[in-house]
Amino acid sequence: MDGVLQWIRTVIIYLILVSAVMHLLPDNGYKKYVQLFTGLLLILIVAEPLADFLEGEQTVDKIYRQAVEWQEKAERDQVLEQIEETEKQAVLDIYQEEIEKEIREQLLSEGYACRTIQVELSEQGVEAVFGELIPPEERDRMKEREEERRMEELISEVYQVPLSSIQIKIG
Repeated sequence: MDGVLQWIRTVIIYLILVSAVMHLLPDNGYKKYVQLFTGLLLILIVAEPLADFLEGEQTVDKIYRQAVEWQEKAERDQVLEQIEETEKQAVLDIYQEEIEKEIREQLLSEGYACRTIQVELSEQGVEAVFGELIPPEERDRMKEREEERRMEELISEVYQVPLSSIQIKIG
């Protein structure tokens, strides 16, 4: 609204100044050239809001392009967040596997074999550990079976007998 009022003020001031200049001209020979020039200036002053409006269309185009760029940026950011989340989950999975492996090794060094170990992680670290150990009798039986297998392979190698034809039992 302020722009319209300013435009009206400009037109009124211009018309007053042109009237004053026309009255001050001494010769009628110059009047038609001054009228032509002042008329062209009046057309430019009156056409200024139209030019601003047309420039405004360019502004609308700029606003549209900015909106499209903003939308594309938002979509890129969302995709990047999804990629970051996927990468974070992959790192957590690898970390979980390594912790489970370390726990198995620690328990094995203490003389315990694990049937299952499950670690639950959060971004803060290890939240919980669940495991099932192999009972000593079963562990001893596994060792016996490993020893039987080793003896079967030794006999197979020395006497050239197929493994399927050898059966060794301890105990």
